[in-house]
Amino acid sequence: MTEETTGPLRVVIAAGTLEQRDFVLPYRIQIENGAPNFVTCVIVFHILGRTPDQPPIELVVAPGDIGEVELRIQLGAAPKRLAVLVRGQHVAYNAEVTVPALETARPPVRPAIRRAVTTLPPVPVPEPPLELPAVVSAAPPQPTPPPPPAFGPSLLTDTLAPIPRALIFGAVAGICAGVTLLVGVALARPAIAELAPPSPVAPGANVDVPYRLSGAGTATYRVADAAGTIDSGRLAERDGSLRFQVPEHVHGRSVQITVDVAGPFGSVQRSAAIDVLAPAAPAAAPQAPRIAMLAVDRATVAPGDAVHVTYRVEPPSGDVALVDAFGDALASAPLGPAGHATLQLPLGTAGRDLAIVVRARGAAGAAESRIPLVVGPAPAASAAPVLTDARAGPTAVSAGLDVSERRVPSGDRIVLRIETNYDSLRLELFDGAHRSISAIDLGPGLHEAALIAPRVAAPTDYTLEATEGQGTAQATSIFPVTVVPATARTP
Repeated sequence: MTEETTGPLRVVIAAGTLEQRDFVLPYRIQIENGAPNFVTCVIVFHILGRTPDQPPIELVVAPGDIGEVELRIQLGAAPKRLAVLVRGQHVAYNAEVTVPALETARPPVRPAIRRAVTTLPPVPVPEPPLELPAVVSAAPPQPTPPPPPAFGPSLLTDTLAPIPRALIFGAVAGICAGVTLLVGVALARPAIAELAPPSPVAPGANVDVPYRLSGAGTATYRVADAAGTIDSGRLAERDGSLRFQVPEHVHGRSVQITVDVAGPFGSVQRSAAIDVLAPAAPAAAPQAPRIAMLAVDRATVAPGDAVHVTYRVEPPSGDVALVDAFGDALASAPLGPAGHATLQLPLGTAGRDLAIVVRARGAAGAAESRIPLVVGPAPAASAAPVLTDARAGPTAVSAGLDVSERRVPSGDRIVLRIETNYDSLRLELFDGAHRSISAIDLGPGLHEAALIAPRVAAPTDYTLEATEGQGTAQATSIFPVTVVPATARTP
């Protein structure tokens, strides 16, 4: 094996054992590409300064890959050396390999096939006996009998007596009777050619099972499951259909049908399984929609203000709307799984009785919950969030929850002071698109909790939602928070 590293490439050339019978030399050439681009190599072979019949080979190797070529070179004569040249991008490599034991080697000579002819000695032929001249007489000449054959008397005419014709006819009749008996026994052996029960079937259904029998014998059937026999009986017909009923209590498992045929020439048995379907589960009764929570970010608003509504409705089908005292919708949005909507107050609504209404609709009924709004003549300071429970109607947010700082540097803690009793509390921070940034679930008994403010490059508004649970009721308080870069100071 010859190996060399040229820049980012590694070339390995390994020659196998020369096959002297056919003068074929197996070769394996491997190029490992460590360059960042494709490499194209052309491999040429030279034998004692001349190019063999092997054409050049082009090998493309991908970056970080290994290309390999395995081939057999027909040398044709008895050379002493073989040169392998690899040329291509980033490749200039020559390898000279000495082919051993070839100086005196010659292509093998196939031995000639000679035909040997053996001459047998002549067979002596006895000369006929000397015949004397015949004596002339008045009697006619008698013919001379032919001499007996040299190999002795005839086997059929001289050594065996004629076979009686009755004996021959008897032997033929016996053979025919034996063949007929064998055929009859084969046809009389019982067999079950078909047993095709339908599957699956429903509980309580009548099942017809086609079958086909052959041969001599008595046929019976049995239908059973893991608990015992369901039905059984005899089959009078050789080709027909048997019927049985699946019990109502058998469902969700399989039953086994077995057919037995027994006769004087043997017996046979065949079984098949029938799957019984499980009863369909009753359809779940539709549930009435449920409004678990409804809250707004302000209770006192002015014409032109945007009211951010947070709700939790199961299932979220229906709409959330801004309605007046007559129930007419001034703005609305469909309910969605996100649980948030923003409604814009129209101009000219100062002093009017408006409310935020969630109307949930479902297959089993409808549900409605509302929060009244106070519309003033001018923008007013944001009041504490007002929220509602689906059972009790609108209530004020617990005064025991408040954010210590509404403007927090990036990376600092957003602290929520807790001065109320609760069973569960969840804090979740949302960005302006109401995507959840971070969240934490708290157990009872804490007086303070915090989330880490995200890192920002410019002042960014976020919303901190505190969902308080007491028994089966839940209430959510919403606190706007502004996160500023870490170098900025809280005023």
